[in-house]
Amino acid sequence: MQWNPITQSCQIEDIKAASFTKPQLILKHSTTCSISKMALARLERAVTPSQIDFHYLDLLNFKFMHFIYSPIIFNILYNLYRKIIFYK
Repeated sequence: MQWNPITQSCQIEDIKAASFTKPQLILKHSTTCSISKMALARLERAVTPSQIDFHYLDLLNFKFMHFIYSPIIFNILYNLYRKIIFYK
């Protein structure tokens, strides 16, 4: 599975724009959380669909992006999701 790490805030806008032509999956991953590790492992074992772009947000190093951009750009009010798919 090819993960695109999210390391800059401008990438969030790029993901939003790309979602109009191709589904985008963002995985919020915390290396200290067993549930997060399990979700990542399951995704990596699964068959990778070629029609989806996969993005990885490291919560320990880039948590500020989650809190700033989730409610504003994607209208997400519930902060406990691990993965989300955006399309159109």
